[in-house]
Formats: sequence, C-alpha cells, structure tokens
Amino acid sequence: MSTLVLGVALFATPSAAHGVNTAHDGLGLPVLLTAVVGFSLLGGGAFAVGTDRCSRYTHRLVPAMLVLLGVSAVGLAATRTPDVAMIGAAVGVGAVTVVERRFGFGCGMTADTTLGAVTVHRTLEGSTLAVVYAADATLALFGALALAGHAAAETAVVGSLYATTRGWRDTAGAVGLVQIGFVAGVAVGAGFVDAVPAIARTALFGLVGGVLGAVGGFEAVDTGKAESSG
Repeated sequence: MSTLVLGVALFATPSAAHGVNTAHDGLGLPVLLTAVVGFSLLGGGAFAVGTDRCSRYTHRLVPAMLVLLGVSAVGLAATRTPDVAMIGAAVGVGAVTVVERRFGFGCGMTADTTLGAVTVHRTLEGSTLAVVYAADATLALFGALALAGHAAAETAVVGSLYATTRGWRDTAGAVGLVQIGFVAGVAVGAGFVDAVPAIARTALFGLVGGVLGAVGGFEAVDTGKAESSG
C-alpha cells in the first residue's frame, strides 16, 4: 500500500529538471533516508529475529507477505501504464514459474530469489522517493512515513527466509543489501531525476511485483502440501 501511495505522489507531481534541491523547507532528504532505513532495520530485524519460520504461523505469514508486496508493486505500476505493468508482471510470474518447474523451489532458492526482487524493489522505491522530494518535500515526508512500514515488511521477509536457511552472517548481509539498494536508489534518483524513463520504471515495478507474487504463491502451495502430508 505504501508503494502505491508513493507512486501516486510521484505521478501526480512534476519532476524537477536537474536533480534534487536539498534546500527545501522542512526535513532534508538525508533525514528521511535515515528514518526509513532505521525503521526498516528495527521493525523488520526484530520480526526476523523474534519469529521462527518453522512455526505454522510464520510459515503461512511469509508467503502471504510476499504476495501482498508483489500486489503493491504491480499496483504502483498500474497507476501509470496498466498494460505495461501487466506485461512486466506476466514476465516476472512466467520467469519464476519456469524456474520452479525446472529446478523446484527449495528454501534456499526462495530466499535468494526474494532477496533479488526485494533489493530491486527497494532501489526503485528509493529513486522514487528522491524524485518526489525534488518536486515537493512535504509530499515526500508523507511518502517516507508510508514507505517505512513497507520497508520493514520487506526486511522482515528477507531476514526470516535467510535466518532459517543460512547462517546469521548471511542473514545480516542480505538485510544490509536490501538497505544498500534503497540508499543507492535515493542517490540515483537525486542525481539523475529523469534518467530512467517512466515506462521503464513501470515495467520494472511490474516485473518485481510478478516475481514476488509468484514466489509467495509457490511458497503457499508448498506450505499447504507440507501441512496436509504432516
């Protein structure tokens, strides 16, 4: 939902022509960036550490969160160009389906696929936040507030997947990579506001949403099979 809010804000405001003006009144972009990353690490990290994915509750929760994150990404893309969004989503779902049918989705592959999709998603969100800030700092503040909860959810999903399939060092690295992706996105958006065409951003959001949704769907099916056989 927060991705959708931020996307609507982006597409409803004019882009700045040459980068971000950090002299806006109110909170500066670095402050917003720090707040989002901090909340993501605290909220998402606490969830990942405090839950056991082998429990029935968490085993069901993670696939549901993946599907919701995927839907929100496609929803953002659809606010701009619905047909491009649907094509991107279809490509993402198709790619995941081919991989799953050919190789199967063990927990390790699920974690890696989710990490890749979430990192790309966070990078896109970071660049979007920077573009919104270039147009209206107050609007960017509301976008950042909404984005913080979404960031925590994505961090929680990645952290919980890695915590149960890899060591804590890999888990910390995966969580850190997600945050680096967001920071890199802000940097790119701040320096090159108009560098990425809108249609390309739409396609990427749709693609990422399709990947996340498909991974969540296959995870849910596997969870159901495991519970019924158990």
